[in-house]
Amino acid sequence: MKQRFYFLLFFALPATTYAQAPPAPVVESCLIFDAIHPSLRIDKIDGVATINDDPQRGYSTYTYDYRGLRVGYATRAGKSDLIIFGKHATPLSKAKGIEGASPEKINASKADFGIIHHNNNDYYCISSDFDGIGRSGTFQNIRMAYISRIPSSSRRSAALNYSFSVRDIRQIKQETDENISQK
Repeated sequence: MKQRFYFLLFFALPATTYAQAPPAPVVESCLIFDAIHPSLRIDKIDGVATINDDPQRGYSTYTYDYRGLRVGYATRAGKSDLIIFGKHATPLSKAKGIEGASPEKINASKADFGIIHHNNNDYYCISSDFDGIGRSGTFQNIRMAYISRIPSSSRRSAALNYSFSVRDIRQIKQETDENISQK
């Protein structure tokens, strides 16, 4: 019986490791789409995006090529939007909200896509403000982000587990400025 328990524990730990919310500096850096900590680096994914309609599945996709991986976002009327990473398309509804946040749709053409490197881990980041209301006035400071730890290269085929966050980026910038001035 003990052997069976250790066997199950061994296989359960890696799954829970990937399901945890990313560290706060990663979430905050994704939200403001800037490296706010010296241990962070962001590779911005930009350039020419490919926009396709997939008649078979009915989704419109907005994707980039990142080092041979297809990354991006897909929409379909009446269905949950999808986050694309490699061969996987994960419904927004599967994202776990941080501090009670509920996943929201984004406008992929106005979003920021990137890979955050932090403490020998990589995280896929999609950051955006709220389409329409988020682009003017005080709402321009409210941003949302989808973040997932990317498994090591030996597990790149594994599906990602996303976290979703919404924050007023003025608070993040103020906290960052205070931390810098205290040093």
